[in-house]
Amino acid sequence: MCGGIPKISIIIPVYKVENYLERCVQSVLKQTYPNLEIILVDDGSPDNCGTICDNYANENSNVSVIHQKNQGLSAARNNGMKAANGDFFGFVDSDDIIEPDMYERLYKNIEKTNADISVGRFIDCDENGKANANLEKCKEEIKVLARKDAIESLLIDNGWITSHACNKLFKKELFDSLEFPVGKVYEDSFVIIDLLSKAKTVVSDAHGIYRYCHRKDSIVETKFTEKNMDLLEAWEKNKNQIIEYFPELNKEVEFRYLWVCCYLYDKCMLSENRCNQEQELRKILKNNLVDILKNPYFRITRKIALCVLRVSTGAYRKSVRRKFSVVD
Repeated sequence: MCGGIPKISIIIPVYKVENYLERCVQSVLKQTYPNLEIILVDDGSPDNCGTICDNYANENSNVSVIHQKNQGLSAARNNGMKAANGDFFGFVDSDDIIEPDMYERLYKNIEKTNADISVGRFIDCDENGKANANLEKCKEEIKVLARKDAIESLLIDNGWITSHACNKLFKKELFDSLEFPVGKVYEDSFVIIDLLSKAKTVVSDAHGIYRYCHRKDSIVETKFTEKNMDLLEAWEKNKNQIIEYFPELNKEVEFRYLWVCCYLYDKCMLSENRCNQEQELRKILKNNLVDILKNPYFRITRKIALCVLRVSTGAYRKSVRRKFSVVD
């Protein structure tokens, strides 16, 4: 602590983002919260990122750098946490931008409610950081959710809780004996249920604080590969865990699991490369069609689309590609 103000450790993994890194770090340095520790983890980046990180550390006493061989985002975050001295952990992706009052708002909400996790809203942006939609004056609304209610909110995707780590502030104790899974993509989905299960309460703020910038060359924007199936693995894990500890959320977790299958199958349909997992995903959706049709959380348009899939894979593929304006 500094003068009674808790320290927040912000961990920023860095890899091949030299065109975006400075704007990211500058947005963190401009935070209104007065006691920040910024840890840049250079994940063996082959470009000029390592030098940029070193320059920031030399010029700012609250910035430090870890240089490591390329091990992936999870390992970078884990090593950042090991080096952190803060009372709270925050995570920022090095191609994104955060609003100046992000961590001040997140901490104040914890201070008011004694929550273990504080959440803010994403602002969806293009790769230049410009919001993709007109930002209306956001209604100032805050919700405090008990553990089960927070998990339910995540499962039904009502906007208050998402699986992402970057729009949140965590009490560091939540990561005792918990790390991000090395070698996996969709790493946040592997740990979010563990984190929410450890938290007594979660506070969520409707105010936009984190500019999520969509890059065309980002790992989440590239073609379908076998690694995309990590998301299904994560939600198989989460499904089993939730059914064991919160059996009353069975309907909600079934929705989320099958929604993930729909998301991945649509990603297959949009991919220009051959998707070897297409048959596996289609089988899951067809075998669970009756449950999907009965589940109140699925939209009618999704139910109709899956009925089309049962009749014709080709027609379903065309409808998905037309929806996302993909020209064959």
